Amino acid sequence: CYPTDGTDRDELIMKANLALYQAKKSGGSVVRFNAQIGQSVMRRTRIRNALLKALEHREFELYYQPQIEIATGRLIGAEALLRWHSPELGEVPPQEFIKIAEESRLIFPLGAWVLKTACEALKRLEAQFQVPLRMAVNVSGAQLVQGGFVERVVRLLQHLGVRPEQLELEVTESVVLNREWEAVEKMNRLRMLGVRVALDDFGTGYSTLSLLRNLRVT
Repeated sequence: CYPTDGTDRDELIMKANLALYQAKKSGGSVVRFNAQIGQSVMRRTRIRNALLKALEHREFELYYQPQIEIATGRLIGAEALLRWHSPELGEVPPQEFIKIAEESRLIFPLGAWVLKTACEALKRLEAQFQVPLRMAVNVSGAQLVQGGFVERVVRLLQHLGVRPEQLELEVTESVVLNREWEAVEKMNRLRMLGVRVALDDFGTGYSTLSLLRNLRVT
């Protein structure tokens, strides 16, 4: 709206486009530009730009959350949790940067680094505790549909000497909910090779049990 949101054509068009982007994202029919929209888009832009150099500059770190068997209380494995310590943005939570990484295709090198680093940590943990363990790693639907994903996982496991049943890949319910059958087919292939598959956050969206018939989850 002139002159509240700007006094020249270019500024008004730019802010109208930001409102349009927000309307498409939220599914709303009409969205008016406000300061919050501007800040949100600026934040996304800064995250996208910072992501380009974050992996190269070793700004990512994996935390390992222990997995305990309830019946016995023994340690059976760990889940790798990705954290980003950005010198420019501070601590950026995964719910902010993962989606942007998927949109910019940076999820591919980032996901490969996470998988390799987690499997290397698994070998070190096994040597430390002298017990067989497994490692859970989150993967996105974008990674799963990338060409050669199954083959790369198998090669990595063979290279590091990790047995397939020691790796657990966690996928969100959206992969099943959106009926991404190519991703489901690859998960089933991995499951047949021995890799464990887990469905993360099931029930937080609009999933139904009938969708699970096509997925061989752990």
